[in-house]
Amino acid sequence: MLDSIRQLCEEGFAIHWLYPRAKNPIGDDWAAKPVASFEKLKRSYRQGMNVGVRLGKWSRIGDLYLHVIDLDIRDASLSDEARAELRKMISEFEDLPSVISGSGGESRHYYFLSEEAFPPKKLAHSAGKVLGKDDKKHWAWEIELFGTGKQVAIPPSIHPDTGKRYRWEREIDFDAIILGVGPVVEADRIRELIGREREIDIQSGDGEDRSKPLGLTVSEIQHTLKGLPVEYWRDDREGWLTVGFAIHHETGGSQEGFQLWRDFSASSDKFDTSDQRRVWKSFRNKPRPIRMATLMTAAREARLEAEFENLDDAEDDEDDFDDLDRPAKPKPKKPDYSSVLGGPRDAEPEEEDDADDSDDEDVPPRVVKLRKADVEAELGHVPPKVKRMNAKHAIAFVKGKCVIITEHDDGTTSYGTQADLHAWYENDRVATEKSTEPVSKAWMRHKKRRDYPNGVVFAPGRDVAGAYNHWKGFSVIPNNKYSCALWLAHLRDVICSGDETNYRYALGWFAHLVQRPEEKPGVAMILRGKKRIGKDTIADYFANIITHHRVKIANQDQLVGKFNAHQEKCLFLHVEEGFWAGNKNADGVLKNLITSEQVLIEPKGINPFNVDSCLRLFMSSNEEWIVPATADEGRYFVLDVSEARRNDHVYFAALRKEMKNGGPEALLWYLQHYDISDFQVRKVPNTAALTQQKLAGLKNLDRWWFEMLDTADLSFEHYVAGGRTADWSSDHVHVDRDDLFDSYNRWIHGRRYDGDALSGPLLGKRLQEIIGDKLQACYPRRGKSRIRQYIIPPLEICRRAFERYLNSEIKWDVPAKVVDADELDEDMDDEYDDLDQDKM
Repeated sequence: MLDSIRQLCEEGFAIHWLYPRAKNPIGDDWAAKPVASFEKLKRSYRQGMNVGVRLGKWSRIGDLYLHVIDLDIRDASLSDEARAELRKMISEFEDLPSVISGSGGESRHYYFLSEEAFPPKKLAHSAGKVLGKDDKKHWAWEIELFGTGKQVAIPPSIHPDTGKRYRWEREIDFDAIILGVGPVVEADRIRELIGREREIDIQSGDGEDRSKPLGLTVSEIQHTLKGLPVEYWRDDREGWLTVGFAIHHETGGSQEGFQLWRDFSASSDKFDTSDQRRVWKSFRNKPRPIRMATLMTAAREARLEAEFENLDDAEDDEDDFDDLDRPAKPKPKKPDYSSVLGGPRDAEPEEEDDADDSDDEDVPPRVVKLRKADVEAELGHVPPKVKRMNAKHAIAFVKGKCVIITEHDDGTTSYGTQADLHAWYENDRVATEKSTEPVSKAWMRHKKRRDYPNGVVFAPGRDVAGAYNHWKGFSVIPNNKYSCALWLAHLRDVICSGDETNYRYALGWFAHLVQRPEEKPGVAMILRGKKRIGKDTIADYFANIITHHRVKIANQDQLVGKFNAHQEKCLFLHVEEGFWAGNKNADGVLKNLITSEQVLIEPKGINPFNVDSCLRLFMSSNEEWIVPATADEGRYFVLDVSEARRNDHVYFAALRKEMKNGGPEALLWYLQHYDISDFQVRKVPNTAALTQQKLAGLKNLDRWWFEMLDTADLSFEHYVAGGRTADWSSDHVHVDRDDLFDSYNRWIHGRRYDGDALSGPLLGKRLQEIIGDKLQACYPRRGKSRIRQYIIPPLEICRRAFERYLNSEIKWDVPAKVVDADELDEDMDDEYDDLDQDKM
């Protein structure tokens, strides 16, 4: 039991003990008790106790509050109805952490976090009622929000009726919570759901009510009013009313407060004592006060420019944060930075005898420096350490949560948590007013930190306002003074085996990436051939122009597996020695990778999020079957690579030398200027290598029929009309339907991975699709009965039909006899006229 609650306590869950095998907390004052620490819970634990958690304001996880959606289903037959109603409210509820009660059934507790602590609220219930175990009628199902004032039993508590334990259906992912991307439902959605407006008096971190007055002195209120521009806050009625309401709230509507407002207003041409007193009294009936913090913010912003003019330039040095070990110097009066920054005032301002009547304070030099740095930041002056942090880190708002982005020296980026960032900079500290802190915390608070409110994108060649763009551009500067002639020759003569059509398409494919990187081509380049012939050389050379956005992998799991963070900013994905091997589970993933214009990125420890996908897939392999190509395939540009340069070390040494001496710069220039105005990237050449991939992927009936076509040998008894043995190369052969089915069934039963056997009617229909209308059915007499037969066209006609079906020209293993296919068609028509036949 104790082990199960330790982390919950550490994360901020308000855990308390329940009576054994019960749902009620121990003690009547459980709702108001301070949250117990794990050590206190450990001391008070007794064998057999159940455990619960207080919700809402008591369970604060970071800056969020824990709530539960109680889905109470008493009639299991209506569970779909109840879940459908909950789905309308919170569409993602099935992804939230959930608990199954020890009572069993369809009821669930769904846990989520929100920015505000909400009270309990009934959300929905069924139309009818059912009789409960207590012989009373209850709603067949109910949905309720549990928040402040509610508690629930949690695993591993034991249900009082069944004696079975509560258990997690989906556990809470604490790593995601620490990262700030936990199971969050935004407060705005909850407010809309329960019909509740935003509360001004939400709980602050120390438990104080933020709607209470700030406790300012008269002098501090006067100081704030002095900083307000009178054009709006005094002479404009709306601003004037705001000032009066804030003073009324701060002073409790006292006469002293009224006098402060009156003195502020007296110099206005619109001043009217009687009207002001009437308005002052009306403030008592306002339900939602305006706080002095509103006026302090306005005064602070108005003073920024004036205060900056009075900053002592002598205090500037090369590091605005680095003064921890430096002895304090005697210093003259400084401008009152606390009034600018809204900081605390330690003492009342003293009266000055001379003309300088500013409300200055005598504060430590290091504090002045920190405040001065903040003022400078407001005006565009960024301290060196903030610049240093900005050069390395950024913070982005991703899926409603803050994520730290760290840029590494090798051009890669990684995501992290705020906690990890602060831990790393624990030994790089800056001064605060009372102590020191990691520089990362000061950076996080600074207004000039590098941040991206619109999240993370990958948008080659364009800017996205407010978003961190992973696009880093090309890695080299295009330059036609160098040469890439060997790369071009290798692409033409080796990769494309001298085929001009394939070479022009391959050049267009690479140029399309360079000229239109933001457009997803939807076509993968697949190279097949033996080792050491230069398949990967073409990609490795090309990768030099786009090193930041090229990923090279040699593991199929990295291609179609769950964790795919490498795809987030990838433009050129090079899969070395990849192969398909009939992995049906990854079929959709692979096709989606090639064609989908968005990709769901699932970094470890972070909730998934979508980015635009511009990825091009380049795959090399020495396997026979690499990709699952289909008859109407348009996703794969497949090439059989020439072996002409296999183990030609001199040849490849020259290629590497070109690559090291300006070749990538020349290649980028060449591809940028290559004309693709008429190039259609999705018009893929139907290569012989693509045909082989189609054939390698044939299954079931397609495979059975292809093997007979390829060997020119039918595996069932066949003959011509009249009964003599047929020659398939020239004859229209007859076969009894049962003989054909038996032959197919014997074959399929020995094929483990070809799927289930087709039924008779479906087999005939599929044959018709493959052979076309040249396959006929007939019913000749045999004795007193009619026998159902198929008339199969001669071999050459069947092969042509299969090539049309596969949309590829096939190089057959056994050549057919040279016959006139048109003449065979005429002979077949004549034969049909002599038969008693029916079409299938």
